[in-house]
Amino acid sequence: MNASINDKIETAYDYIYNDTQEALNIFNQILETQPENIDALNGKASALKKLNQIDQAEEILKYSLTIKENSSAYINLGLIYKNKKQFSEALNNFDKAINVNPQLIDIVTILKKEIFTNIGSNDYNKIGNYNKQANNLIYKGLSFEKEGEYWDAIECYELALEKDLTSSNFVNALINNIRVNLQSDFIYDEMV
Repeated sequence: MNASINDKIETAYDYIYNDTQEALNIFNQILETQPENIDALNGKASALKKLNQIDQAEEILKYSLTIKENSSAYINLGLIYKNKKQFSEALNNFDKAINVNPQLIDIVTILKKEIFTNIGSNDYNKIGNYNKQANNLIYKGLSFEKEGEYWDAIECYELALEKDLTSSNFVNALINNIRVNLQSDFIYDEMV
């Protein structure tokens, strides 16, 4: 990809929040000459999402994944499914994003945590991200965490790991997040 195309993509992303239609026009211009440009496709999907053309955005993101697996498309699809309350699909796409780019674990954990904390325990078991025992323990851990019972939350998360190893990325990120928060609290307390 040449510098000119990169500059156009960057310009389009700059427009996305202030002049979404202009951003969409720029992405469309790029796609006329480079129809398989992943960055332009994902940018166009973001612009369409912002313009509330969700179904078109979803189609473009799926198309970009047929060209090349990319974390941006997975995260954006996850967000679309989250907003549609298709939680299982959202979680699956968030997990795929981590598989493509493990450095996104912190961002994905926040997104997944939003889903888990906003649904009831009955719904949690229906979404089928992990086995039922692990799901219950994660949900219980999130409840403890909400109440400020961090050590109980960590214990639940560790038990969830034992019940379903496929939960390791998400659960380890939850545990690390608590540890960072606890360390910050201790450092703050010492400084006060």
